[in-house]
Amino acid sequence: MIVKRLNLVGFNAKKTSEIKPTKINNEMKIKSIEKADEEVKFQLTFSVVYEDLANLSLEYEAFCDVENADQLIKDFKESKNLKSEDFGELLNIVLKNGMLEAFVLGKELRLYPPFKLPGVKI
Repeated sequence: MIVKRLNLVGFNAKKTSEIKPTKINNEMKIKSIEKADEEVKFQLTFSVVYEDLANLSLEYEAFCDVENADQLIKDFKESKNLKSEDFGELLNIVLKNGMLEAFVLGKELRLYPPFKLPGVKI
């Protein structure tokens, strides 16, 4: 699979309290897969949940060149799952972009970063 382009098509960010979160979790879901001309279009959601504090949700669409596209789409429609080796590159790109976007949105809402930042110990 070759990821040709990734577009951020929407986001939602909501802070619900001012307490310090005990856990920060992230999740990625493939919502749909369909043919788009010569490419395969994936619609994905990347979410960061700050337990009892906030939720960030980013909507992406990715356009990819995929071998056996018809079989991949059929398998997804049947099971709503794909083998990670089928789309690992796509997941890594969405994860990297999603974490950076979540960092920026979180900063605007005065949230902790969704990942550990480097620091110096003296």
